[in-house]
Amino acid sequence: MFILLTLFYIPILYAGDYWDGHNWGGPWYTPLIGDVDGDGRADRVFYHRKSGDWGCWITGGGKCSWDTHDWGGTDYLPLLGDVNGDGKDDRILYNKGTGDWGCWITGGGKCSWDTHDWGGTDYLPLLGDVNGDGKDDRVVYNKVTGDWGCWITGGGKCSWDTHDWGGEGYVPLLKDVNGDGKVDRVVYRKSDGNWGVRITP
Repeated sequence: MFILLTLFYIPILYAGDYWDGHNWGGPWYTPLIGDVDGDGRADRVFYHRKSGDWGCWITGGGKCSWDTHDWGGTDYLPLLGDVNGDGKDDRILYNKGTGDWGCWITGGGKCSWDTHDWGGTDYLPLLGDVNGDGKDDRVVYNKVTGDWGCWITGGGKCSWDTHDWGGEGYVPLLKDVNGDGKVDRVVYRKSDGNWGVRITP
């Protein structure tokens, strides 16, 4: 009796097969991670806090179309989020002094709320899909008073805009806690480790 054994080779990918140990960036660069090309894999992005230089390295590939593009500069905070719902993360800037928002669509131009002033000193910017339509919305949180602000992409304010919750000593976060496709508000108090969560209706 003959027994035929067939061995299947299953490749195992380690971090080093992508970009583990790769030097790229420097002391003035802020690192970000997002899916820039829509293939479901996270890509590396950085932003130079003084010059506004953006860098982008596609996982498993080369640079993206806007690598080395200067946009922003001092006083701007960089974010990544899918603003138009195409599955690709777009570049967002927030001026922590004036509250000026900037938005550059990946593969396109500016979005409808580019140059919109909203927020300002003491407000922290966040991005997340608040209404579950597949597009990231803008959220601000006042780190002193705990005031929350929410502006729906393509619409108006959300139901909990101007709601005070949290305050000094709390760290704000956005995440879908109950799995309904809408991000919920989360706060964490650094002094004692207290967590709070408010579900988005």
